[in-house]
Amino acid sequence: MDDLDARVRELGLQGRCCTQIMVQLALEECGEENPQMAEASGVLCLGLFEGLACGALTGGALAMAILAGERPDGLVVMELVDWFRSEYGLTDCDVLDGDDPSLQFTRCPGMVAATYEQAKRILGAHGVACS
Repeated sequence: MDDLDARVRELGLQGRCCTQIMVQLALEECGEENPQMAEASGVLCLGLFEGLACGALTGGALAMAILAGERPDGLVVMELVDWFRSEYGLTDCDVLDGDDPSLQFTRCPGMVAATYEQAKRILGAHGVACS
């Protein structure tokens, strides 16, 4: 298990949801602390608590904004959405986890780590890094 996987699992064991983990990872990578932002992103947990857009994906978009230091271009975010859809087939949390809460501890951490890495790759390809 690499450092990113370990950190994702650690944050998950602290009670953070996918979206909050993505935000926290980006803040840490940029050397920033913003507990209010990390906590506030929790409103997107579990697909707005309705199984809508996966928190790894919405958190990935937020992470891109943090890493870029500004709102990234919509086309850049769409690259992440397209990758996510291609990788996982869907974007809705309830379909991805099949309403099986145990997957939040098995499948979801890997999705979070992979999506975070992809968000960074996309930004890097556009010449964007922590500002």
